Amino acid sequence: IQVWKILHEMVPNSTRVSFYNNPRHGPKAHLPLLQHTAQKSVQTLREESFGIRALQLFNRMPTQVRLSTSVDNLKVSLGRFLDTIPDEPPIAGYVTTGDNLLFSRLTEGK
Repeated sequence: IQVWKILHEMVPNSTRVSFYNNPRHGPKAHLPLLQHTAQKSVQTLREESFGIRALQLFNRMPTQVRLSTSVDNLKVSLGRFLDTIPDEPPIAGYVTTGDNLLFSRLTEGK
């Protein structure tokens, strides 16, 4: 929701996120590049930061969610989309297949 609000200039863009419009998939956020020569710990910190993870999640949302015209419409669209994702938290004593993170669920099969 925060990234969508930045896109629509409803909140300050303190992280200097830039967006582009994909003719087929709607608005997308540019992910800032990181030099591959950076230390692994720096790369990990960057990949796990809100500024990167939020943009990755935003870009993986369905087009109809990103194209929402109001906050209320966004919440409804986002709620419907999230209802389609299985919620399977790990249970002690049972074998699990992966984790239950939203990011993992959105990147499965990619």
